Parts: sequence; structure tokens; C-alpha cells
Amino acid sequence: MAKLLGVRGSNPARLLVKAGSRGLKVIDPRRMAAGKDATAAVARLTAPSAEVADIIYQYVFNESLAGRWQYITRIWVGVTNIASAYTCLKTGSTAVPTATFAWSATTGVIMRYNNVGGPGGQIDLNYDPSADFASIADLVCGNVCSGVGYTGSISAGAYTLSCTQNGLPSVYQNRSDNGERAILNGSTATLTLNPDEFNNRVFRIDSTAASIPRLRVDAEEALGTFAPFVPDPPDTCQIGGVNNGDNIGMYWKMAYFATADLEWPGFRDNTQNMLDSLRAL
Repeated sequence: MAKLLGVRGSNPARLLVKAGSRGLKVIDPRRMAAGKDATAAVARLTAPSAEVADIIYQYVFNESLAGRWQYITRIWVGVTNIASAYTCLKTGSTAVPTATFAWSATTGVIMRYNNVGGPGGQIDLNYDPSADFASIADLVCGNVCSGVGYTGSISAGAYTLSCTQNGLPSVYQNRSDNGERAILNGSTATLTLNPDEFNNRVFRIDSTAASIPRLRVDAEEALGTFAPFVPDPPDTCQIGGVNNGDNIGMYWKMAYFATADLEWPGFRDNTQNMLDSLRAL
């Protein structure tokens, strides 16, 4: 059969053949698995529109078919709809906002802080990365957000993703008027592009063998020089955080955690396309 179809070998895991009214149909097991992953992810959404469901389905299908979905441990997409903004597409676990935030189909969850009349608070991602990662070097994470604005001498932009281990900062990402800044294990990395260029962009924070972080967006990355002080992966993760009173707020769109084996360029581009498609609805 394999010879007839021009395929080397006869491993049934590589090739499935189904008889139909129009002859033999070759079924790719990888596409079947990708379809199952995509169907499961869409099923975790709550009352999505047909357009949102199609975009999420295609996104997860692409990630699974490319072999990246298996490396993602958690991913939340805040611009799906308000009912699904806090639902992890990979597991169905639910993040917990500590306040009732506004929501927009184009900007996602709108987190205004209490110093400008907003509800204050944060989003507890309800995720303990230390349960999945033995070392901080095994972990990559990031998110997408944009700043609401600022007044007076308050820094532009917004705090985004913060994680702690035993109460100490472990992973920390901040968009400010000086650029995008990340701390990983006490080491810092900063991108000094115009902060407006960071809006709606997918970031990645990871570490080198020396636990020095890399902060990536597109082809940009920077290395910090400070010694690490937290040896373990974080056990608590939030969007916003409690130390953001001097910022007005942000629009939060997505966050993710994955293993270091995640193929970054493909994930970044596919995720960026998914977010752009959702915002275009």
C-alpha cells in the first residue's frame, strides 16, 4: 500500500488510508490531532461569535500542526469576548480578576487603576508555573498589552505581567516611557524602542544559561547584567499587580507560558496574526 501511494515505509502511525466512494483517501494523523486540539480550544470559549470561533480554531490548528501547541502550558486571549477573556485556551482553567474590569472587542480587558477612578486590582492567572518547570531556564512567557495613557509625571504605558516565587519578584514585565523592561531571576533586560511600537506586540521573556534574560519582540533582544537571586520558577502570576498605583492603566489582550522548546518565530507570527484578526472584527 505504501509503495502504491508513493510513501516510503509502512508505519501505520505515519499514514492512514480510508476507502470512500471516490477511491482511497489519505488521512494525515497530524491534521487530525490538530483538528482535535482546535476543537477542544474553541469548546472552552463561552458563547463566542462564529467569527471569533473560526479565528481561534485556525490559530490553535496552526500551532498544533506546527508542533508548538504541545509546548504551551497556559494561554489566555483577552480579546475573544468578555465571557472568555479569563479562560485558558489550553486547559480551560480560569484566571480570576479582583475587580470588574471593562472590556472592548478591539482592546481587550481595560484595567484602569484606582488612582484615576478605576476599580484597581489585578488579574490572578491562577497558575503556578513551578508545578510545570523545574528550572527558570525551562520557562518562557510573555503577553500583549498597550497603555491607556498617563498624566503629569506619571510614566507612560502600564505594568503588565508580574510573577513571584516565595513572595520575591521572579518574572516582571513593564512597559514604560523608557521602553519595554523585563526582570527574570533578578536580571534585567530592556528594549529601548519607542514604547508606542510595543502596542499589541507579542513578547517573549526567557533566559540564557547564565540566567540572564532575553526580552524579545520581532528580531530585537537585549541582555541584562545583574546577578540572579531567585533560583526557582515563579509560583504566583498576575496581570497588573498590586504595585501599579502610579500608572493609569492598560489594555490587556493575552498572556502565555510555555517551555523553552517553543519555536519562537512561528509562535510569534501566528499569535500576532490571530490577535490582528480578532481586533479587525
